[in-house]
Amino acid sequence: ELSRRCGSTMKSSLIAFKEHALDIAIAATSDPPPDQQQVGAVRRAYNKAEMAKLGQLPMALLFAIFTLFCTVAFAVIHFPKKYAPALLHKAKAKAIEYKVYDGAKAAASRLKLASTSAYHSASEAAAPHLAKGMEKAAELYEKTSSTIASSPVASAALEKGLVATSQVRARIAAELLKLKDPPRSGDQLA
Repeated sequence: ELSRRCGSTMKSSLIAFKEHALDIAIAATSDPPPDQQQVGAVRRAYNKAEMAKLGQLPMALLFAIFTLFCTVAFAVIHFPKKYAPALLHKAKAKAIEYKVYDGAKAAASRLKLASTSAYHSASEAAAPHLAKGMEKAAELYEKTSSTIASSPVASAALEKGLVATSQVRARIAAELLKLKDPPRSGDQLA
């Protein structure tokens, strides 16, 4: 219903614009009356123009777009609600008739069996390498941690880094507190 009303409003707006545009074109192209000999064709057209009628074209365009929107919304809501259950029932019947579910179950079981065997063979092949890699990582960790702990340069750098981090954290906290509680007019900043 809304689509029909917008469509009829659009048509009437377009007709009003078309008729007025034709009147303006006739006024601009016809011979001027004797009392307006010195007035140019553009001025005569401007004097003849009614802006409300000229504004009907953009309004007609807006109503056309709204009509299209309403029609699409109706189609998107109404037709699936009306036809989807029947189509779903027919699709299920055809799937049962052509044994689609049985084929899908068989394919899924074959895929599961193949992926399981591939996983087991890959894990068996990678197990010795994984254990060797974990041992090497543990050795490197131990060497690195003992080197860093015994190095005075690394210890000093770590200490300075911790001090700098705590100072930055304290400054950020102070700035955040200033933002949270702005000073009043009588207070002064430190």
